[in-house]
Amino acid sequence: MRVPCIFATLLLGVVILACAFFVIKPATTHVFVSRNVVDFGKLPQNSIISQEIQIRNEADHEVNISARKTGCNCVVLELDKSNLKANDSAALKITINTSVLSRTEKAGNIELLIETDDPGARVIPILVKYEPAGEAWISPSVLDFGSVQSENLPVRINFEIVLNSLLATPVAEQLTVFAEDPYMKVISLQHDPEKKILKYSIEIPEGAPSGELFSHIGAVETNSSPDSQDRNISYRANVIGNIIGSYYSIPKSAFFTSKNDVEQSLSISSRDKREFKISGYSLSEGLSQRVEVDLQGADAFNRDISINLKKIKDGVSDVDGYLTIKCESESGKSENLRVPIFIKR
Repeated sequence: MRVPCIFATLLLGVVILACAFFVIKPATTHVFVSRNVVDFGKLPQNSIISQEIQIRNEADHEVNISARKTGCNCVVLELDKSNLKANDSAALKITINTSVLSRTEKAGNIELLIETDDPGARVIPILVKYEPAGEAWISPSVLDFGSVQSENLPVRINFEIVLNSLLATPVAEQLTVFAEDPYMKVISLQHDPEKKILKYSIEIPEGAPSGELFSHIGAVETNSSPDSQDRNISYRANVIGNIIGSYYSIPKSAFFTSKNDVEQSLSISSRDKREFKISGYSLSEGLSQRVEVDLQGADAFNRDISINLKKIKDGVSDVDGYLTIKCESESGKSENLRVPIFIKR
């Protein structure tokens, strides 16, 4: 009678071990998004505002994706493709109609869901944040330079700080308007105090590095320093675009989206197929403590150079910034390139 009991006990142990084996081996994630939080900032009334994120498939097989929203009919989603081949990307355009928003919700967050058939990432949540127009806002909220050839620099885009009609009209001297990107500058234009509009222009000057742009402009009260760590940014807008270099090309961006996503490789190539080398690089302050750059072999002349990035530290918050690289050829053709780098918890 004891033999069947012993056999049953052994069989149960094997089943438990088998279950434990499968539980502790979760599926590997292959689908990533460039941003898990999309912040629209302050939304002016009766306008339509859009932002875009990238969805990337790093698997060696095709993945199907879809996007849907939860609540609030003020949001429209446009996905440019639903089938991603290996190492392919798709763009998701997120549009908010603020005239609808004013009738339904006053403020808050909207959750979007990216659904895939990838075993490691069935559902990826995206948080859309917004605020209704308060005392003032920057219009437009996204300044898009598009694609610009470096030889066509400088280029400018005009924007306005629109003041709430219920408030007294402040003069321009009460605000300090600044660009977070050191290669950009804000220029004050003629203001229209009667319409309560302060007019400015943002310029990308000649000699700015080539590569993708992702930065911000902001405004603070004049008695608050833009360099202060605890400054209160009252108004904010995104600055995006792509500067196309004359001599070298570089990928659009690199992003780390999970603890398993710890390495990225960037490939820089020469447009004229001539050999070049990397003579220097720098990381934004926020990235220098979080990312390690491997330049092994980059000091030799080659037609294509790969740079490896390794996330060496997880922080308590998300961070974004730039890797700036200086390339030069034997013939003396030198150019600075930049790659936006995003680290998401």
